[in-house]
Amino acid sequence: MAVKSEWKVQCNYISGLGRRYIAYRIRNVNEPVHSGNIEHYGEYSENREEIEKLVEELNAREAT
Repeated sequence: MAVKSEWKVQCNYISGLGRRYIAYRIRNVNEPVHSGNIEHYGEYSENREEIEKLVEELNAREAT
């Protein structure tokens, strides 16, 4: 059975744009981390605080 991680903030550097942030989680924590084992939510943002708030909301939904 796949065990998903909590939602977290991922930071990627995009050439010409700089740092961008997005919510992500690992689909199965019992498997190696690679692009096929990562799930993203929403769109990239240059505002880290905005994504941190989204991550808090996503994790709160999962807890109920």
